[in-house]
Amino acid sequence: MMPPEVDLLPLALPGHDGRLNEPLYTDLNVMAHALGEELSRHALDRPFVLLGHSMGALLAFEISRSLRRAGHAMPQLLVLSGCPAPHSIVITEQLHELPDDELMNVLQQRYRGIPTAVGANPELWTLLAPVIRADFQMIETYSYADEPPLDVPLLVLGGTEDAAVSAGRLMEWRRHTTQDCNVRLFPGGHFFLFDGETRDAKTGAPTKEPTPPVRIILNQLEQRLPTKPADG
Repeated sequence: MMPPEVDLLPLALPGHDGRLNEPLYTDLNVMAHALGEELSRHALDRPFVLLGHSMGALLAFEISRSLRRAGHAMPQLLVLSGCPAPHSIVITEQLHELPDDELMNVLQQRYRGIPTAVGANPELWTLLAPVIRADFQMIETYSYADEPPLDVPLLVLGGTEDAAVSAGRLMEWRRHTTQDCNVRLFPGGHFFLFDGETRDAKTGAPTKEPTPPVRIILNQLEQRLPTKPADG
């Protein structure tokens, strides 16, 4: 699915995936600076794109600003999904302070983001709850600081049924770039980017073809990133 000249490098956050034993961050700007420095040492020797969904979009934005402040290379494109523009974020609830049971219920009702296997397994929830709580603390204590817009094009994606992120709030990302800001909406809720599958028009069977949001991202990668020269 990914163009052959593009390497996909998932960014595991401290406390997540293979970094479960590392201390959790609770300040998004501090983590953005740390990850920006980590990227500058290992992954910025070629043209690159940053993609983030929800909190990840806010993190990709702040990583880019941290890279700029440090004089490092900048991304060719920012893909920002399921997240309102940072200056417009207003927090009215502190979900990270809720007891575990209430936190799980709110997350499931609002985002449908708790897998059945997690909800049915108290031990697994006990393991994951501190990570989820720290992520929400980063969002709920995030303080936007005004800086000049980035000289980086933006691709902003959203779900038509995402009650937390309206089309208007996605449009407000335009103020954070001096270049193009392409805003696209797709059917689905907050996790529209990960839902759905393409099906064969005749048989209705699932295919391995990319979904519409992924096709848009791939198209942008082909436009923004240089291709490998032909052999010979």
